[in-house]
Amino acid sequence: MDGSPVVATPEAEQVTRRTGTAYLTHPDHRPRLRGVGAFHCGALQTKLALLYAEIWRDLVARLKDPIRVKVTGDTRTVTFLDTVRYRFDTATGAVSAGVFQKRDDRNHPIFGEPTGGLEIAAPPGNMNYWVSWYLRHWHASFSALGLVPMDAERASRCFERSLKRDLRRAVDFRRLRHDLREAFALDPEVLSLALRARYRCRGQVCSQHGYERVFRNRELYRQVARDAPHLLWLLDVALSCGVRLGAGEAVASLKKAFRRSWLPERCWRLVANARRRDFDPLLEREALSPWHAMLAWLALHARLDLNEPMPGPFQIALLREFVRPIDDSLELIAVEQISLPIPLLRLAASEAMKRSREGSLRRFLDEEFKLVARWEELAAPRFDDKTCRAGWPVLLKRARAWREAEEKRQEARRSRWDSVLKERRYEAYIVVPLTDSFMLWLEGIQMRHCVGTYVASCLSGDSRVFSVRDANTGKRLATLVIERRESGWQLSGMKGFANAPVAQHLLEIGKRVADDYTGQWTQASMAQLDGRQAADGSHPTHY
Repeated sequence: MDGSPVVATPEAEQVTRRTGTAYLTHPDHRPRLRGVGAFHCGALQTKLALLYAEIWRDLVARLKDPIRVKVTGDTRTVTFLDTVRYRFDTATGAVSAGVFQKRDDRNHPIFGEPTGGLEIAAPPGNMNYWVSWYLRHWHASFSALGLVPMDAERASRCFERSLKRDLRRAVDFRRLRHDLREAFALDPEVLSLALRARYRCRGQVCSQHGYERVFRNRELYRQVARDAPHLLWLLDVALSCGVRLGAGEAVASLKKAFRRSWLPERCWRLVANARRRDFDPLLEREALSPWHAMLAWLALHARLDLNEPMPGPFQIALLREFVRPIDDSLELIAVEQISLPIPLLRLAASEAMKRSREGSLRRFLDEEFKLVARWEELAAPRFDDKTCRAGWPVLLKRARAWREAEEKRQEARRSRWDSVLKERRYEAYIVVPLTDSFMLWLEGIQMRHCVGTYVASCLSGDSRVFSVRDANTGKRLATLVIERRESGWQLSGMKGFANAPVAQHLLEIGKRVADDYTGQWTQASMAQLDGRQAADGSHPTHY
């Protein structure tokens, strides 16, 4: 197999086909379609298995000739598996990508531009970005099966998952990725700068847009890489959002861009002395303008009198709801749907940095910070200079006193109920009954859902709520609700953090909890009935 790049003159056209069987590490691999058990018709399962075998044979044949390179003038076109097409302009650095859509009347492939661009630094190791597009070649075959839309979508997912699994076992993607990158013939300096400057580490390693950006502004990236390499990510953020940088020194231009945003000098010093990972929680968000999000975030740091970035977990807690200040005065910041005054947030940020150095930040966020925020929301205490000077321990003490008072008020209102099933361990999990309104409220705060609204249902005896936690760490994993029916207690719902769906094995534990509660409840009901009959002097009857 010829792995050398193709060189062409502007008036010439060359086509290179990279062929070979070395990509198949296990040519005799027997593919297996998984997940078709959901289709109860045996004849349909057979048809799907035969179609999958045909698709696998076609894919193996394509992998013997997976890469085609065509050079026309300054344009270099690389096609992978007749499914993904890249075009490189060697003069301007422009990169365009297209994925297979359908075939025209003359059976020629039609390519369309994907959303968000394509990976060019490490293709095709992430099979998520081409397997589904390859299956578009077989839409006609899927349609011939006569499946209803829901079954067709389910079958497509089964085919995609099975192909990815079989490809991992049968194909050497490391070699295939190497040859495809060779076919791209990317500028090594531009690619190196693009990889070092990317400000998002999740998702694509280097997208086509990132490569184009570095190619067009190569001199700026060179200057920053030479003078302040730890600010390459900041330059990439600025250029990705269309920030205009003046001619001359790149780092000085970035500093001027900060001054144009009316940020204090301390904000520039904070960024200049930090690293990209210090702002990961902000940069990994899909913000419309990462540059303006960064400016607003730095303005908040200045408002809180911080000279270093806030700890990552604390940033995440704020960014769950924070996009921009509620008002132009920056007096209030939205934190998990709770409006916190700046003095309180300043104390919380200072305490978070201290706890981060001590190694107790997680406990601070899960217990103390949320408790104080809830206290501020419901009790609306006054934060004067004396309160702020007292520090976080005094605020926490007042918040705990408020919670204790609230518990007593709730107890006086008879907002407690019994659970015949006490705390119990199921495999690697502990199921804890929630038997008062405060426990429901705290579960709702910790898990970010509306379980606190089940107080009335629990008091009436129609529902019972349990918290599923890790037996080793005590971390809350899910909340389950069971409801009383004529036949006993049944699982009504089970949700994870922020109403996320839970895994199947947790659902099975939820069903076991409902069955165990039914058994305990039945025994308690019989004992109560026998007690009443004994009090009446009648002979107890067992059912």
